[in-house]
Amino acid sequence: MLFVPSEIAQQDWVKVIAPKLMVLAAALYDSEGIAAELLGRQYLAYEPAPVVTEAGETRGSLVNTYRFQDISAGVDIRMSSIHSEKGKTHAATIILETFRGSHFIQKLMPCLEGKKAATKRPQETAKKDMMLMYVGMTRPSHMLCLAIRQSSLGEGATSVKHRAAL
Repeated sequence: MLFVPSEIAQQDWVKVIAPKLMVLAAALYDSEGIAAELLGRQYLAYEPAPVVTEAGETRGSLVNTYRFQDISAGVDIRMSSIHSEKGKTHAATIILETFRGSHFIQKLMPCLEGKKAATKRPQETAKKDMMLMYVGMTRPSHMLCLAIRQSSLGEGATSVKHRAAL
């Protein structure tokens, strides 16, 4: 489902995919005494993919977009991977710490702090992660935010030191 580029048919979603996701939700939430049934069904209601215009813009709902609406204005916050943003510029970017074998930002903390130990020849995966972080950090024209887990910064004096270095 995640790696198939074609649109998922409504019948496949309703009869196969959504029920399997409900089983997963029930296993996760029912164990905590929270019924997933009502909210889960509403959340998993079928929505067709947005139509793309010739200019490449989407009409209708935006995929992976959260719309913040204030009384006077609104802003669309689009979630995407760093890979998909290569070559683009934004007014603001927030990089979220993710986990794939290790925590992404925590692993790069020495490099982000400018420590000399970080300049030693890095492993191939660390080198790729550093290049990815460079791409992510150079997208915004006005504001960059790193969303880092508290435990990645450490505790007490260590946390203060890490924050100051960042």
